[in-house]
Amino acid sequence: MDQSLRDQCLASLNIWRAQLKSGQPLPAMLQTREFEAALDSLCARLEPAAFSDKVTSSAPEFALELIVAGNPQAGQTLLNGLRKWLAGASTVVLCDPYFLHFRPSKMFTDQTAYINAVSRIFPKSVTEIDLYVTGFTSTVKTEMLRSLKEGRSVRLFDTEGLHDRFILKDRYEGKVIGTSFGGLGNKFFFTENIPSDDTVEIRKELQRLAPFPTQLNRGGNTP
Repeated sequence: MDQSLRDQCLASLNIWRAQLKSGQPLPAMLQTREFEAALDSLCARLEPAAFSDKVTSSAPEFALELIVAGNPQAGQTLLNGLRKWLAGASTVVLCDPYFLHFRPSKMFTDQTAYINAVSRIFPKSVTEIDLYVTGFTSTVKTEMLRSLKEGRSVRLFDTEGLHDRFILKDRYEGKVIGTSFGGLGNKFFFTENIPSDDTVEIRKELQRLAPFPTQLNRGGNTP
């Protein structure tokens, strides 16, 4: 196992272990002593000390391919990691059916907090953003687009054909996000890289689902 893979596995297992020890509700299978013992054993085998005679590099600051715990701190770590990943990108496609909706949560107590936090994942290098959503609340749409359009071109595509959440960066890079941005901090979920061939296919499917952007000067719809 190479160092990068070992570090990512260890980070993921430690998050699972912390979730288990926190006492928060989990599926029954994941609450057994056998499962906890297996996690402890795997983590011990993957600890840096066990590999000290084989590797010398330290663990990465943040591994984005992992399980994100269901708390605001983990949600913020994900947002910070996404901003680092997007650094230097010029175009971004974001697909999230509920991106332009809002409901108060542990992480976002009001609409302004949600918009400010999410819009910060886009660094200044990003000059073009395409948003694929399913409907929107007028006030969220107005405030979010106002924030995102500072020095950028933003297009909105509204379609009922979306389910998964993901971000595409420039032409061939992408990541699956296992929850809508408004759901960060509520439940644990996975993030994962999207193979470059699949990003091409995703773009084709998005073009089929919503070939034309929504006219942003039209009135919004409130579900």
